[in-house]
Amino acid sequence: MNIARSIIVIFQKLIFRSGFRIFFLLGEIFYNIKVIRAVFQEVSFTDCKILGISFCQINAIGLSLTFLNSTLNLSSFYKLDLRNSKLTKSTFLETDFTEAKLTDSVFDACDLGVTIFENTNLS
Repeated sequence: MNIARSIIVIFQKLIFRSGFRIFFLLGEIFYNIKVIRAVFQEVSFTDCKILGISFCQINAIGLSLTFLNSTLNLSSFYKLDLRNSKLTKSTFLETDFTEAKLTDSVFDACDLGVTIFENTNLS
């Protein structure tokens, strides 16, 4: 098993329980991961493939996310405060932003097919 495959297998079974500060993920593949009480402060996902992840149980203190050239399908940001987030050239198919706060967030050249924005603050 090569190193890249090993990393993918590890992330398939990982439950995030720690905090990140100014953290960059480049070209990673994540799917079906439980993200519980993780702190995402100044986290940038670049060229990542993220499938079926629920961010609903993260620690929202200081939440700051950036997505660039990434795929984030079948995921959920239910009730999260995502103000000032930057989402650029990324795909968010069937992603759930129900009741999220997206004030001053930027969706630039994103594919939002079948994405849910029910009661979401988009102002």
